[in-house]
Amino acid sequence: MNAETLLQIAIVVLGSNWFGAFVLEIYRTKTKKKTPVEVVLRSLARSHLLQAAERYKKQGFIDSEEYDDIFKEYDAYDKLGGNGRVKREYGEGGELQKLPVK
Repeated sequence: MNAETLLQIAIVVLGSNWFGAFVLEIYRTKTKKKTPVEVVLRSLARSHLLQAAERYKKQGFIDSEEYDDIFKEYDAYDKLGGNGRVKREYGEGGELQKLPVK
């Protein structure tokens, strides 16, 4: 391919509607400020998840009835932008992933 053909392809891709919408969506996602409700929910979830993690570690297992609920809560917390200590506890290879389920 020559330079002119590559330039034409680049113009078509960059000028297409789907590419522009894709770039705009990424920009909006990265620059979106959290609403006060999202901040409070993330904070409450973090507190609850860490308290539950301490309880599970002390008892040495996770109750099978609580297992699905607590990891669903962790997934929601993660989607709200939570990270750090909670991720180390619940995330892939985390402390709670190693505990038996009874």
